[in-house]
Amino acid sequence: MKNTNPKDLLNQTIKRMDSAYVDSTTRAYRVDFEHFIKYCEKLNESPLPTTPETICLYIKSLIQDGRSSASIRRVMAGMTTIHKLNRFSDSTKDPDVIL
Repeated sequence: MKNTNPKDLLNQTIKRMDSAYVDSTTRAYRVDFEHFIKYCEKLNESPLPTTPETICLYIKSLIQDGRSSASIRRVMAGMTTIHKLNRFSDSTKDPDVIL
């Protein structure tokens, strides 16, 4: 992909997802990934593609913020989808992330 700005890539990906996913799923993936982008900016890490280490740290921060396991699973599902649709490897499948 030409554009490597994470927010632009996210917007392009969400447009591609239009009609393939229900609106509520698309909205949730967008909100979740925008939150992840902000988290990565604070750490000076890349959100697209991201590393298993960054995902592990993010999951820990979500737990500390009181997010439910169902909410965290949805965040991971969105991350998987957005990475795959941009042809990036899926770091959410790393053994450390799965743990």
